[in-house]
Amino acid sequence: MPEPSFSFIHAADLHLGAAFAGLTRQAGELAEIMEKAGYTALNNLVKLALAEKPAAVLLAGDAYNRETGSAKALLSLRDACDALGRADISVFIVHGNHDPLSGRSLMSWPENVHIFGSEVVSEAPITRQGEALALVHGISHNRRDVNRNLAALFRRSPQNIFQIGLLHCQVGAAAGHLPYAPCSVDDLVRAGMDYWALGHIHKRSHVCASPPAWYPGN
Repeated sequence: MPEPSFSFIHAADLHLGAAFAGLTRQAGELAEIMEKAGYTALNNLVKLALAEKPAAVLLAGDAYNRETGSAKALLSLRDACDALGRADISVFIVHGNHDPLSGRSLMSWPENVHIFGSEVVSEAPITRQGEALALVHGISHNRRDVNRNLAALFRRSPQNIFQIGLLHCQVGAAAGHLPYAPCSVDDLVRAGMDYWALGHIHKRSHVCASPPAWYPGN
């Protein structure tokens, strides 16, 4: 019996609520555009998902720019998830170094949203009409400066199903980024995932071909 076909959208590093204090003093109009950029990206992400109708949207960390998150950032992401839920699109979220779980509010989320905890790697299925399409494995950062290798904690489930690793981390060395949750390509390969949805590096990049591992950029 052939495996069911499905699609998903992988995004990361929206940094909602990022401020540009230096620009504000020198170029107020540009600063305003930059400050809205994350929200513009979020709106475009929702529009794309509603047009393409994927089974899921995967957010690989740093949705917010600050640990506590502004009310506008929190509400904007919640409203976006609600819009996706009304279209039967699931949302899977891990938190990164800028938005660790330790600083999160107790906001209630729509039923289509799954937020991964920070204690252990856990699993959640992507489903369609009761049928399991894939299994998402994920773990969030519990504080800003996570230095342990989180990728090494991932292990493929024995289920015969497409499996995705969702993680905010740094694979190898990357100029301009602090090595939070550092790992290697070998760690990604050993985990046995079919796809790695990564976040943290702000430049779209293909980390590994087998299994496919990507940073989508910000």
